[in-house]
Amino acid sequence: MQKMVDEYNKTNPKYKIKNISMKEADMYTKIPTVVNSGKNIPDLTIVHAERIKQYVDNGMLVSYDNSLKDFPEIKEENYVPEAWKIGQLNGKRYSIPLDIHSFIMYYNKDLVKKYAPHAL
Repeated sequence: MQKMVDEYNKTNPKYKIKNISMKEADMYTKIPTVVNSGKNIPDLTIVHAERIKQYVDNGMLVSYDNSLKDFPEIKEENYVPEAWKIGQLNGKRYSIPLDIHSFIMYYNKDLVKKYAPHAL
């Protein structure tokens, strides 16, 4: 992430992004606290997709719709369809996909049969 931020800052001198990294649990405690305080609210944050609806429902995110008019290259066909759909609620765009996490597990069937046949 820092490499992306550094590259952006180097090529866009009009704006400055400050990358603040923290543990997931800390971040999800801090974001609502900061937003509810009304002070030092970040202009941009990265959250996991499952948090978007909760943040929208609690008035913690604003739509990107007006901002995206200036960036025609940010459009659905440039993203994985399911990732793009997650960021749209009630006809408004609240997030732009950064990455997708796959939840899969590989296992060796022979070892499972040998040591934990009940697991199959």
